[in-house]
Amino acid sequence: MAKLVKWLLVVLALVLVAIASASVGNSIGREQGRALMFTDMRRRHGFAQAVFAHRDLKAGEVLTKDDLATRDYFTDGLEERLILEDEWRSLIGRKMRVDLKRGSVLLKTDVQ
Repeated sequence: MAKLVKWLLVVLALVLVAIASASVGNSIGREQGRALMFTDMRRRHGFAQAVFAHRDLKAGEVLTKDDLATRDYFTDGLEERLILEDEWRSLIGRKMRVDLKRGSVLLKTDVQ
């Protein structure tokens, strides 16, 4: 009888773990969906994650990942000239054409 009770407790614990993990998975999925929806809304209203100078940059400097940061930016029709968040890796190893102050947005014409 004691073995049966232990076995039932183990089965019950496994069922509860399965239910808990399913609910966590669903809430994570909902959060990711909300994040994607929020990103889409920002872009439709003229905001995007743009690349900024994390520190003062001088013309001729070779860019590293520590030189760059991203944040929301009101694009206001500049989307073709801005370097967006998904393009930042292409900047690593490229040289700056102009001096840029910390916090300034990087434009495609600012790098070689």
